[in-house]
Amino acid sequence: MFMQNISNLFQHQSRLQALLNQSRYLRKLDIYLQQCLPAPLNAHVWLANVRQGTLYLHADAPVWGSRLRMFGPQLLQCWQRDQRLPQVSTLRIKVRQPPQNLNKDIPFTPHILSESAAEILHTQAEYTEYLPLREALLRLSGKEGEM
Repeated sequence: MFMQNISNLFQHQSRLQALLNQSRYLRKLDIYLQQCLPAPLNAHVWLANVRQGTLYLHADAPVWGSRLRMFGPQLLQCWQRDQRLPQVSTLRIKVRQPPQNLNKDIPFTPHILSESAAEILHTQAEYTEYLPLREALLRLSGKEGEM
């Protein structure tokens, strides 16, 4: 039973690794895409996927989708100039809300733990025998060196 669980974990991890690699690859292609698009269009369009000779693009509003469709021939020309990129001959454009992590203008604000939540975590750590969990709870509570 234990070995089967470990085997499943490694299979799951390899699928996650493949997903992570694909995500990184698409992010690199999106960076190139942004260089092919003029401002302000590049602030409203992002790469969704590249598959079977088709570049799948998303725009955050109908107006930007229309502008992207008009700019399509120039975009394909720019894309096809770089031989390192996957070859595409077709654009598919959809209007979608952008992913939350795509907007880089929003500053990161860390979550602040309330005093009562910190105290609950610290109290739980006091009664936890498993050392890695105890250390994690103390770290989360912000009271690492108090035990």
